[in-house]
Amino acid sequence: MKIVDVPPDAEIKFPGRPEAAKMSFREFLISAMDMYEPAGKGPSNIRKAFKIVSSIEAMDGHLTLEDADFEVLKSAVESASWKPAAARQLVAFFDAMDKVQEVKTPDKK
Repeated sequence: MKIVDVPPDAEIKFPGRPEAAKMSFREFLISAMDMYEPAGKGPSNIRKAFKIVSSIEAMDGHLTLEDADFEVLKSAVESASWKPAAARQLVAFFDAMDKVQEVKTPDKK
C-alpha cells in the first residue's frame, strides 16, 4: 500500500488566465488519469480508473492506494503532457509522487 502526502499549498497558476484559473493537486491527478489512454480501454481498466479517481476525490491530506493502483496513477502522471508554462509549476506535485510512503501490510494466511 502506498500513501502520497498531498502538498497543502501547491497549485498551478495558468499565465494569462484569471486568478481563479488554478489547479490543485487533486485536480492535477484527476486530469492525469483523464488523459491516460489505457484507463479508457476495456472494462477492467475503466473500473480500475474509476476506483483510483474515487480515491483521489475522497483524499484528505493523504492519498492511500494499493500498490498496483499507485503504479497506474504514476504511469498516468508520467505520461501526461502539459504546456511548458504550467509544466514548470508541477515540480511540487512530482516531488509528492516521488516521496510516496510504503505501508507494509501483514501477510494473509
